[in-house]
Amino acid sequence: MIEFGFEHFVRQLDPLGWVLMAVLALLSLAGWTFFLVWLGRGARELGRSRRYVTEVLAAPTLAARSAPGAQAEAELLALVCAGRALADAGHQFAEAGGLAAHLTRGLRQQLDRAAVEAERGLALLATTAATAPYLGLLGTVWGIYHALLRIAATGEAGLAAVAGPLGEALVMTALGLSVAIPAVFAHNLIQRRNRLRQARLEDFAASLLLRATAPDAAAQVDAERAAPLRRLGG
Repeated sequence: MIEFGFEHFVRQLDPLGWVLMAVLALLSLAGWTFFLVWLGRGARELGRSRRYVTEVLAAPTLAARSAPGAQAEAELLALVCAGRALADAGHQFAEAGGLAAHLTRGLRQQLDRAAVEAERGLALLATTAATAPYLGLLGTVWGIYHALLRIAATGEAGLAAVAGPLGEALVMTALGLSVAIPAVFAHNLIQRRNRLRQARLEDFAASLLLRATAPDAAAQVDAERAAPLRRLGG
């Protein structure tokens, strides 16, 4: 009689099957670890970033300040403060096209760096989501091949004899999907959060640029932007 079941499936795994199982387990562990670490760090940084932006926009003058968890915002502020200080010292920025053009290029460069930094680790989730189903499928095909060899060796060809071993082989596909599906959700969630954070950074950079190049006109705009942020942070 042909044995079947998950326990029998594990016992009869060959070296290739164990390798596939190990790779799927490592991909799953790495993906979940990265996602949980990102989730905890992102929650802390979101609150700190909002408080930092609120304080900067509410301040009467621009002044560089550091803030743990708001490094991107602090770098934007430091760049604008440095440009404003040079302008106050008499630098005309003639070759750069003026202070506004100089700061715009610098802020864009910082924003691009922040976007690249936010993408770190996403390749792992994308790779897991793309390859895990195929690794499971490979295990299933290999398992079906061996199941058919065992069925041929026993001489039993009834439905009960065939369904069990073939069902065992499909376990590898299920394992591959169970690794890939959470990776897809995590990847999409992180990408959405990154887009929202990038939009907040660009809004903050625009506010800093406006204040540095037209301080009087920016005062009312900053006050209006700081009010809802203060309510969120408070």
